[in-house]
Amino acid sequence: MNKAPYISVLSIVLILSGCGNFAGKNAGQNEDVLPETTAPSTDIRWLTLEDPSCLQNGSSIPIANATIYEWDGYKTSPKVVPFPGRTVDQTDFGTINVMGAAINYTQNYKCTLNNAGERKCVDNTKDKTENNWLRICRASGVYGRDSIEAMTLTAMHYTEAAYNFYNSITGNMPGITKSIMISQPKINREIIKTNGDVKNRVDSDNAAFAELPGSAGKPSYGLFMIYPTTQRWFATNKNNLWEVPFVMQHEFGHHVFSHYIKDKANSIGLSLKSSSELQSIMPNPDKTSRARMSLTSSADTAQLALDGINEAYADLYGYFSGNSARDQLRGIECLAVSRDPSSPVTKGGQPKGLDQTRIDIYEGRRSASTTTNDCYEPAFDDEHDIAVALGQPLARFIETLAPQANGNFRARFLLVWATRMQGLINQGSSNISVDTLVRELILGAKSLVPNTSLACSDLKPRISGLKSAVAACNL
Repeated sequence: MNKAPYISVLSIVLILSGCGNFAGKNAGQNEDVLPETTAPSTDIRWLTLEDPSCLQNGSSIPIANATIYEWDGYKTSPKVVPFPGRTVDQTDFGTINVMGAAINYTQNYKCTLNNAGERKCVDNTKDKTENNWLRICRASGVYGRDSIEAMTLTAMHYTEAAYNFYNSITGNMPGITKSIMISQPKINREIIKTNGDVKNRVDSDNAAFAELPGSAGKPSYGLFMIYPTTQRWFATNKNNLWEVPFVMQHEFGHHVFSHYIKDKANSIGLSLKSSSELQSIMPNPDKTSRARMSLTSSADTAQLALDGINEAYADLYGYFSGNSARDQLRGIECLAVSRDPSSPVTKGGQPKGLDQTRIDIYEGRRSASTTTNDCYEPAFDDEHDIAVALGQPLARFIETLAPQANGNFRARFLLVWATRMQGLINQGSSNISVDTLVRELILGAKSLVPNTSLACSDLKPRISGLKSAVAACNL
């Protein structure tokens, strides 16, 4: 196993081990979600290296250009792009900000599922965690679409572009960490049910972000993970998730949120999901269970607020990174309407926004009226549902304040928002809620654009459940 010295495999294991305790929402109904089968690999399209000899015997070379594959909402096409490729330790491949890509990464968990639907996974120590580091030996940077090289170069390109976008925003907070990528991991869960049945599951059809903490004098990193796709995915989608620019821009939004918020949250005993588990773009059937109806402390409400706003922030960041273009998620059946910040309604036609009923559901004062757990219609009891509810109203608010602006200027509203959230968190968990965090966006916007009356008149009825935010609009 090749190990690049800039980061150890152990560091990656540590963050993924934080994902070991799971309980699925409505797990009694969803415990057999595909591809959880006795043979989980049969549905997954495992990509292979097009140039295996490079990995085995070669050394990476710097490249100036590469062919990536981009989904435009209708089709995926090859596209030659400038590529700041470089060698790492004379052998492995990286870019300026993505320090390397782990491929052929495998990790195994043993899990139990009890009668309450609570899933608990621990490291399966009989199988060693492994990976190699990507090497690129072709000066042309040209690989076929269905290769690990093309998958990784495409995802690297969008991630590197996200760094460039962040650095172009006026007033950004310096010091955002560089990243590591994992392409097509095979994370297998052997699930033992109470009746003795054994199922297996391999994570797929998703993208995620996490923080890799520094240790022993080594720096911290952002971790971007690109999962494999399944045959089932292609029954409704004609793209690979990593070919959709919004996806890596969204994940980078989590990186920005963590850059601003993580240390402040930790200082008052709160955490970001990305610090302890993977923050995925798709709703995960293995979401951590919360006894929402029993939440009573301010810390509970504050933690929920950070989780929900983190997800909404990432959607907004991805949207503005794409210069507020409409239909950036077209072609991803699960996300195309409901998670699209340009759409005022969900796929089922529900108006987006947070009224009192929806915020009560999210904060545990009311039960959800639906038990569905798909990615089309929100139940408003999950952080991804907060992204559905707030993405379009908040995007429209910012667009109204900056009608002629490009994405860089609109994203500046998000950085000002993040800075104001830092100040709010410093005041303690009792001050933090979805309501007060959204209020800080409005107050920050007023500091950039003094006349917010038109934007607020549109926003207020869409966030009627957020009393402090509405009051900030009235100032």
